[in-house]
Amino acid sequence: MSRFSILFEKGVAPDMRTTAEKQRGKHVLADLQLDRAVAIFCPEAWIREPFLEVLTMPLSDPADVRFRYRVGGMLSGHPQLLETLIHIFRRLAQSKQAWDSDRSHLFAHRRNNPSELTIQLRSQKDQLALTGTYLRVAAGCLREVCDTLDGYPDCRAVLTELYQVCRAVWQGKEELYSLCDRMRTHFEEAFRYRLDVTLTEELCTAGYVFADFDYAFTAREKANTEKEKKPGRFGKLFMRDTERDKGKDKPDGEDAVEAGRSIPCGESAFLNQIAAIGETDRLLTALLRAIYDRFSRMEDELAFYAAVSRITERLTDRGVSCVVPELRDPSDGTITFAGLYDLLLLAESAKVEFVVPNDLSLDGGTRGLLITGENNSGKTVYLRSIGTAVLFAGCGVPIPAKEAVVSLRGGITTQFAKAEGELITGNAAGRFEEEVIAMAEMVDSLAPNALVLLNETFQTTAYAEGAAGMEPILRYIASRGGTYLFVTHLTALVDALTGDHAAMCAYTTKDPALRYRVLVKT
Repeated sequence: MSRFSILFEKGVAPDMRTTAEKQRGKHVLADLQLDRAVAIFCPEAWIREPFLEVLTMPLSDPADVRFRYRVGGMLSGHPQLLETLIHIFRRLAQSKQAWDSDRSHLFAHRRNNPSELTIQLRSQKDQLALTGTYLRVAAGCLREVCDTLDGYPDCRAVLTELYQVCRAVWQGKEELYSLCDRMRTHFEEAFRYRLDVTLTEELCTAGYVFADFDYAFTAREKANTEKEKKPGRFGKLFMRDTERDKGKDKPDGEDAVEAGRSIPCGESAFLNQIAAIGETDRLLTALLRAIYDRFSRMEDELAFYAAVSRITERLTDRGVSCVVPELRDPSDGTITFAGLYDLLLLAESAKVEFVVPNDLSLDGGTRGLLITGENNSGKTVYLRSIGTAVLFAGCGVPIPAKEAVVSLRGGITTQFAKAEGELITGNAAGRFEEEVIAMAEMVDSLAPNALVLLNETFQTTAYAEGAAGMEPILRYIASRGGTYLFVTHLTALVDALTGDHAAMCAYTTKDPALRYRVLVKT
């Protein structure tokens, strides 16, 4: 059963990424220093960490990104709703932890006691009562979600999938949850029932029939149901069918067990109860575990939206506009920003006036931008701000800019120069060899239509040698439909690449009036 998600329009989370993909995503965040910036806006780990995790997974499907912007904007406009949903799903997660703990204690107690039938029966009843208690709590949480969304009709329309899935868990199952309520205090021996549980992707269940209990259970073995088992079916528990048993000879004082096991006289009632209660617990446990698994990441996903709301609100309060970008397909290649701010500088600066915004305009025909200029003139900050903005656009986070048009990317890759103290010790060739290895790995894993951000790569060797090594790499990125932004002092590349359609050149100036402004050569 797939995990439900409110990060994707259809409510289905994609398959897990590989370890290498996760590491590349974390590497990008570190190079862009987003971990530092987000920690200032969101010091609480329960908000910060889920937000950063989502940032490691930018999307290339405009529909899913637009859905995130709709959900994020809606929840930002209704902070009470967001807080309530977080509280509900946190309780659901806490109930799972408590259930796991209580089951462990119950199993440990069972192992430490003699295996007498009366003790087995009591243990089975205790286990069923525990399952019933937590199933009722879990279903109550999801019903509370629906009741909450009923108070926000416009929001319910945006979160339609969430509303419908939560409603399917409890709607029309009054008898089941009535049974769970009776189990919360004790397991009554004054009823019997037939139970048929079928689980779908929406956690639908059906087929409950309740009657008086008379110790006349027939336990149908799982092996006998496998032939008729349908996808999603967890099994059946039937009360004894007297019509079916007519005409069958049975030993006096003995109830039959359908699997053909021989039961000693006098133990039949206990064994049938143990089997029946155990099967019931198995079915209800499967349903409860499916609920927990289905909504296992909801608190984290809501925390992502809480971080979006927090960052956007604080920037807006300081007079920084945060815009939803115009999204383009990955093949388009357009990247345009007007009045783009760097997030880290905004986080660390006491006044917005101290932070210089910049612009960028790359059309689909331009596959590269070479950025040159004097040291400490804002080149790296400029590169970082663009990388952050494109990443935000791919994750559904508003961008700190006046205007933004972004072609979504198949991936974002960064290679930022390391300080001497960050180099791997014991490497005789030093930084240049490390850069060569890193670039080779980057080229091997390069996704189509990727955005590649390079900061002073290959500048620890001779300039002519560095330029000769970088030129074919940059041309390869462009040939894959990608876009590169390269902060460099390798001026030979400017002459080699800007003479054709593939690249443009930008530069910083010594003019004090234009300090930290990046200008495009025309």
